[in-house]
Amino acid sequence: MALNVVSNAGPLILFSKLNILYLLKELYGRVEFPFAVYKEAVQLGVLRDQRI
Repeated sequence: MALNVVSNAGPLILFSKLNILYLLKELYGRVEFPFAVYKEAVQLGVLRDQRI
């Protein structure tokens, strides 16, 4: 049975850096996160990558 989980930015950032985000869906089915987490993990992450 798949579980629905809510995540903060930490696991999303780590799994993304390791290129294993797909594991979250395989393990938990659906992963939800608030908009603030999206903003931290995605929008600010893109800005950081552009500065490097």
